[in-house]
Amino acid sequence: MKLLKKIKNWWKDNQEKSSEEYLEREELKKSLEDYKKDISVILNARFHEQFSGDRALHIASLIQNVHLQKKLTKATDGLKTATWILALATTIFAWVAIKDSPNSNEIIQTLQGISMVIIYFIIIVIVMTLIWKFVTFTSKRIKVFFNNKKR
Repeated sequence: MKLLKKIKNWWKDNQEKSSEEYLEREELKKSLEDYKKDISVILNARFHEQFSGDRALHIASLIQNVHLQKKLTKATDGLKTATWILALATTIFAWVAIKDSPNSNEIIQTLQGISMVIIYFIIIVIVMTLIWKFVTFTSKRIKVFFNNKKR
């Protein structure tokens, strides 16, 4: 009987530990250490003095707000990633649609022409930047040389 009771208790503990509420509670316990820094900054600010009433309720409200803000940030990051994946998939499907169209050679040649213009523009900007850096470097060295020569 003791063995059956131990197995039953062990099973209940495992059921609780695998429940969603338990996992959220454990996540909250871990994140409270991070929240402690944010909340201490908020509580040390002067604006919280205007709130009257229960301090524990005020702190609990702050913890909940910080926790929800961090979850919202995670969800936003996930949405950004999903948006990039969808944009990539849309690009791939558009490319496949272009390749299957009857005028695909003309479209591809047009896209190649546009890409070459963009690539040449980028190369020209890089070369101009390098030339500008060289000119400014040279002018600084000439100024230093003539300033040292006058002394």
